[in-house]
Amino acid sequence: PQDTVVLLAGLGDHGGTPHLRVAMMRAQDAPGRFLGAPSTHREDVSIVPDITATMLGVAGVAVPPSVIGVPWRVAASRTGGVEEARAELVDDDGAGQAIRDMGGIFFTSVAVLQVLFYVVAFLLMRRRRGLGGVRVAAVTLACLPVSTYLVNLLAWEHTGTPLAAVVGGIVVITLLLAVAALE
Repeated sequence: PQDTVVLLAGLGDHGGTPHLRVAMMRAQDAPGRFLGAPSTHREDVSIVPDITATMLGVAGVAVPPSVIGVPWRVAASRTGGVEEARAELVDDDGAGQAIRDMGGIFFTSVAVLQVLFYVVAFLLMRRRRGLGGVRVAAVTLACLPVSTYLVNLLAWEHTGTPLAAVVGGIVVITLLLAVAALE
Protein backbone atom coordinates (compact mmCIF):
# COMPACT_ATOMS: atom_id res chain seq x y z
CA PRO A 1 0.00 0.00 0.00
CA GLN A 2 1.06 3.54 -0.69
CA ASP A 3 0.88 4.69 2.95
CA THR A 4 3.12 1.84 4.20
CA VAL A 5 6.16 2.94 6.19
CA VAL A 6 9.25 0.72 6.19
CA LEU A 7 12.00 1.22 8.77
CA LEU A 8 15.48 -0.27 8.45
CA ALA A 9 18.11 0.04 11.16
CA GLY A 10 21.51 -1.56 11.60
CA LEU A 11 21.71 -2.49 15.24
CA GLY A 12 24.98 -4.36 15.70
CA ASP A 13 28.67 -3.95 15.10
CA HIS A 14 31.00 -6.60 13.85
CA GLY A 15 33.98 -7.04 16.10
CA GLY A 16 34.68 -4.87 19.11
CA THR A 17 34.94 -1.47 17.42
CA PRO A 18 31.74 0.61 17.26
CA HIS A 19 30.88 2.33 13.99
CA LEU A 20 28.00 4.33 12.55
CA ARG A 21 25.19 2.12 11.21
CA VAL A 22 22.39 2.61 8.73
CA ALA A 23 18.96 4.00 9.58
CA MET A 24 16.51 4.33 6.71
CA MET A 25 12.81 5.01 6.36
CA ARG A 26 10.59 4.61 3.32
CA ALA A 27 7.58 6.86 3.71
CA GLN A 28 5.55 9.26 1.60
CA ASP A 29 6.90 12.35 3.35
CA ALA A 30 10.56 11.25 3.32
CA PRO A 31 11.74 10.83 -0.29
CA GLY A 32 15.43 11.63 -0.60
CA ARG A 33 15.62 13.14 2.88
CA PHE A 34 18.07 12.54 5.68
CA LEU A 35 16.89 11.13 9.00
CA GLY A 36 17.93 12.46 12.37
CA ALA A 37 16.59 12.82 15.86
CA PRO A 38 16.44 15.53 18.51
CA SER A 39 18.43 13.19 20.77
CA THR A 40 21.55 13.83 18.66
CA HIS A 41 20.78 17.43 17.62
CA ARG A 42 21.66 16.39 14.06
CA GLU A 43 19.56 16.00 10.94
CA ASP A 44 21.53 12.96 9.78
CA VAL A 45 22.24 10.90 12.92
CA SER A 46 20.05 9.04 15.39
CA ILE A 47 20.80 6.58 18.19
CA VAL A 48 19.52 3.06 18.85
CA PRO A 49 17.01 4.06 21.59
CA ASP A 50 15.29 6.29 19.00
CA ILE A 51 14.17 3.22 17.03
CA THR A 52 11.58 2.16 19.60
CA ALA A 53 10.05 5.62 19.78
CA THR A 54 10.03 5.82 15.97
CA MET A 55 8.27 2.46 15.59
CA LEU A 56 5.64 3.42 18.15
CA GLY A 57 5.09 6.79 16.49
CA VAL A 58 4.74 5.26 13.01
CA ALA A 59 2.22 2.74 14.42
CA GLY A 60 0.21 5.60 15.94
CA VAL A 61 0.91 4.49 19.51
CA ALA A 62 1.71 7.14 22.11
CA VAL A 63 5.32 6.90 23.25
CA PRO A 64 5.29 6.11 26.99
CA PRO A 65 7.52 8.19 29.29
CA SER A 66 9.59 5.08 30.09
CA VAL A 67 10.92 4.98 26.51
CA ILE A 68 14.33 6.62 26.37
CA GLY A 69 14.52 7.55 22.67
CA VAL A 70 12.65 10.08 20.56
CA PRO A 71 11.13 9.51 17.11
CA TRP A 72 13.23 10.06 14.01
CA ARG A 73 12.62 13.28 12.13
CA VAL A 74 12.84 13.79 8.41
CA ALA A 75 15.39 16.52 7.78
CA ALA A 76 13.89 19.75 6.54
CA SER A 77 17.03 21.14 4.95
CA ARG A 78 19.18 18.07 4.23
CA THR A 79 18.35 16.32 0.98
CA GLY A 80 20.31 14.11 -1.35
CA GLY A 81 20.67 10.61 -2.58
CA VAL A 82 21.74 7.51 -0.76
CA GLU A 83 25.28 7.71 -2.15
CA GLU A 84 25.74 11.29 -0.90
CA ALA A 85 24.46 10.30 2.54
CA ARG A 86 26.73 7.25 2.60
CA ALA A 87 29.79 9.32 1.68
CA GLU A 88 29.05 11.89 4.41
CA LEU A 89 28.47 9.23 7.03
CA VAL A 90 31.67 7.40 6.07
CA ASP A 91 33.51 10.69 6.72
CA ASP A 92 31.67 11.09 10.04
CA ASP A 93 32.53 7.53 11.02
CA GLY A 94 36.19 8.13 10.20
CA ALA A 95 36.14 11.22 12.41
CA GLY A 96 34.54 9.22 15.20
CA GLN A 97 37.21 6.53 14.90
CA ALA A 98 40.00 9.13 14.98
CA ILE A 99 38.57 10.66 18.16
CA ARG A 100 38.00 7.24 19.74
CA ASP A 101 41.56 6.17 18.95
CA MET A 102 43.15 9.27 20.47
CA GLY A 103 40.73 9.99 23.33
CA GLY A 104 42.41 8.01 26.10
CA ILE A 105 45.95 9.04 25.23
CA PHE A 106 44.99 12.68 24.71
CA PHE A 107 43.09 13.17 27.96
CA THR A 108 45.68 11.21 29.96
CA SER A 109 48.38 13.49 28.52
CA VAL A 110 46.35 16.58 29.44
CA ALA A 111 45.94 15.29 33.00
CA VAL A 112 49.66 14.55 33.30
CA LEU A 113 50.50 18.02 31.95
CA GLN A 114 48.17 19.61 34.51
CA VAL A 115 49.75 17.71 37.42
CA LEU A 116 53.28 18.52 36.22
CA PHE A 117 52.32 22.15 35.87
CA TYR A 118 50.97 22.27 39.45
CA VAL A 119 54.13 20.66 40.85
CA VAL A 120 56.46 22.99 38.92
CA ALA A 121 54.30 26.04 39.71
CA PHE A 122 54.31 25.14 43.40
CA LEU A 123 58.10 24.80 43.46
CA LEU A 124 58.67 28.02 41.51
CA MET A 125 56.22 30.01 43.60
CA ARG A 126 57.87 28.82 46.83
CA ARG A 127 61.17 30.18 45.53
CA ARG A 128 59.53 33.30 44.05
CA ARG A 129 61.14 32.60 40.68
CA GLY A 130 59.74 32.10 37.21
CA LEU A 131 56.36 33.64 37.98
CA GLY A 132 56.03 34.98 34.42
CA GLY A 133 56.49 31.46 33.03
CA VAL A 134 53.92 30.13 35.48
CA ARG A 135 51.44 32.72 34.22
CA VAL A 136 52.04 31.80 30.56
CA ALA A 137 51.79 28.07 31.27
CA ALA A 138 48.60 28.53 33.32
CA VAL A 139 46.88 30.54 30.60
CA THR A 140 47.99 28.11 27.89
CA LEU A 141 46.75 25.06 29.82
CA ALA A 142 43.47 26.87 30.53
CA CYS A 143 43.00 27.38 26.76
CA LEU A 144 43.41 23.69 25.99
CA PRO A 145 39.87 22.49 26.87
CA VAL A 146 38.31 25.32 24.85
CA SER A 147 40.42 24.43 21.83
CA THR A 148 39.11 20.84 21.89
CA TYR A 149 35.66 22.28 21.14
CA LEU A 150 36.77 24.96 18.69
CA VAL A 151 38.76 22.49 16.56
CA ASN A 152 35.43 21.04 15.43
CA LEU A 153 34.80 24.27 13.49
CA LEU A 154 37.55 23.08 11.14
CA ALA A 155 37.04 20.30 8.59
CA TRP A 156 39.80 18.13 10.10
CA GLU A 157 37.90 14.89 9.40
CA HIS A 158 38.15 15.51 5.63
CA THR A 159 41.96 15.54 5.61
CA GLY A 160 44.06 12.55 4.64
CA THR A 161 45.29 12.20 8.22
CA PRO A 162 42.43 13.18 10.54
CA LEU A 163 44.28 12.27 13.74
CA ALA A 164 47.24 14.53 12.92
CA ALA A 165 44.88 17.27 11.73
CA VAL A 166 42.79 17.29 14.92
CA VAL A 167 45.84 17.25 17.21
CA GLY A 168 47.56 19.96 15.15
CA GLY A 169 44.37 22.02 15.16
CA ILE A 170 44.08 21.74 18.94
CA VAL A 171 47.70 22.83 19.40
CA VAL A 172 47.38 25.80 17.02
CA ILE A 173 44.06 26.96 18.50
CA THR A 174 45.43 26.61 22.04
CA LEU A 175 48.44 28.76 21.17
CA LEU A 176 46.32 31.38 19.38
CA LEU A 177 43.94 31.61 22.35
CA ALA A 178 46.86 31.86 24.77
CA VAL A 179 48.50 34.65 22.77
CA ALA A 180 45.19 36.52 22.62
CA ALA A 181 44.61 36.05 26.37
CA LEU A 182 48.12 37.19 27.29
CA GLU A 183 47.96 40.34 25.16
